[in-house]
Amino acid sequence: MISSRECRERADECRQMAQRAPNVTVQAILMDMARSWERLAIQSAHDAHERTMVANDQMALSFAAPS
Repeated sequence: MISSRECRERADECRQMAQRAPNVTVQAILMDMARSWERLAIQSAHDAHERTMVANDQMALSFAAPS
């Protein structure tokens, strides 16, 4: 799975390419791609947080005394 950091790096690359784009159409496409990468970064960070929370819950349950 790609990390949120990697997604943000890809977004930055798209923005840099957009600055050098030969025309406004290509620039708009690249900026749209950058926004998509940013959304993926947010989703990746959220997913990583969820996985951490589940792992923490599982660890806490493993230490819980049996009823």
